[in-house]
Amino acid sequence: LCFHGLSSAVKLKLLLGTLHLPRRTVDETPAVRSALCPFYSFLHAVLRHSNEWMKGALMEIIQLASLDSDPWVLMVADILKSFPDTGSLNLELEEQNPNVQDILGELREKVGECEASAMLPLECQYLNKNALTTLAGPLTPPVKHFQLKRKPKSATLRAELLQKSTETAQQLKRSAGVPFHAKGRG
Repeated sequence: LCFHGLSSAVKLKLLLGTLHLPRRTVDETPAVRSALCPFYSFLHAVLRHSNEWMKGALMEIIQLASLDSDPWVLMVADILKSFPDTGSLNLELEEQNPNVQDILGELREKVGECEASAMLPLECQYLNKNALTTLAGPLTPPVKHFQLKRKPKSATLRAELLQKSTETAQQLKRSAGVPFHAKGRG
């Protein structure tokens, strides 16, 4: 088997591809097949060895992967080591393998570097603001990427208008005295 000559990505795809094999392909017995159709009774001898061969080939691939130098291939091989026999995954890895601790540390660093909003599911971009804060919690404000060197013309015009209006209001207050009635004086 030329497993060691493959790249790490191909090894991982091959290992993870075993999860997509129909379970009956891996462990269905030929006796069940021969009872289903008379045609299979003819192929009983051939098929009896094919299922054993399939399970044996999967076990051999997983065994070769467990001897690999890539930590990701090692971890996936550890997860899949009980799959051909039992159909279940080995998820008790942290106590058994120090390699898993290193990989989890790498993943924690990568997740720590990413912005929280980048880690949200893709459907979150279609939610309104209230639903998004309910689902993901309060979002961080966007980062200011640049600062304008001078204020825009509209901002300066607005500031001038506000200043003139406050000056005008103050002048009106000063010039306006207490009103008095001329008829009441005399």
